[in-house]
Amino acid sequence: MKTFVINDQQLPNECNDFVACIGFFDGLHLGHQALIQKTKAIANEKGIKSGMITFFPHPSSVLQHKQVMYLTPTYLKTQLLESYGLDYLIIVNFTQEFSKQSGAAFIESILCQLPLKHLVVGFDFRFGYQGKGDVHLLTQSQECFEVSVIEQVGDDVNKISSTLIKSLISHGDVALAHHYLTRPHQVRGQVIQGNQRGRTIGYPTANIDVYDDVIIPLKGVYVAQVTHNHHTYPAMVNIGHNPTFNAKHDVSIEAYILDFNETIYGHTITIHFLDRLRDEKKFNSIQELIDQLNEDKQKTLDFFKM
Repeated sequence: MKTFVINDQQLPNECNDFVACIGFFDGLHLGHQALIQKTKAIANEKGIKSGMITFFPHPSSVLQHKQVMYLTPTYLKTQLLESYGLDYLIIVNFTQEFSKQSGAAFIESILCQLPLKHLVVGFDFRFGYQGKGDVHLLTQSQECFEVSVIEQVGDDVNKISSTLIKSLISHGDVALAHHYLTRPHQVRGQVIQGNQRGRTIGYPTANIDVYDDVIIPLKGVYVAQVTHNHHTYPAMVNIGHNPTFNAKHDVSIEAYILDFNETIYGHTITIHFLDRLRDEKKFNSIQELIDQLNEDKQKTLDFFKM
């Protein structure tokens, strides 16, 4: 997959004719995947390349100066798109100046200047100054490329969206988020030295310093998998303040990796959240904590049928 960045309307000149989907695509969830599948199908029919046109950074971080927590940071989005088999990733640099461009101007100065033959969009795609550009504008105002519109993707309960999935993760429902994402939500970071209290009770943990602006699940204990050096291990993960020891003020993420005894300080690990076991608790004694951890471990083993 070739990646191109559009800065100040400097367009890539190495693209062949292609079909693209367009949007921010945080999460690359089932709804987004429907756009990607349609894009690839049309590209295959036409015998040309397939691609995605997206934007970075998130408009809210530019226009409202908000810190945005992502489902898929750029590195992960790129990895996933590679696995989906797209030929091109075109990233439009979202700036204050760019945000002032009308929808019609965006079509004329960028989309129509690319060798774009067909554009696939979600039914609610908005673009241009104040989001005034919409599907109607794309389909009625230009003759540069064809347009296909994908309707809302959902199940019997929910309409799938990045906002919904972020809410699920924020409330601890990582299992349903997994279903809508088609993969576990993941957080990566560097293993740092903690207070090592876990070692004294038989549950040594890997504490991580999170790398990315990625949404963190609700405080509590989770069943997870941990990836380290291309190997994946079952784990149980605590997110919280360690109320029993009262050692930290900031939320911590620490993983007890089953059947693992390597020293990995300074290494990168990725945590894949599979299910939530319970809320964070404060225990009256260390023994009460150990008893609960033993119970959590057994539930984790049962989850993996180990």
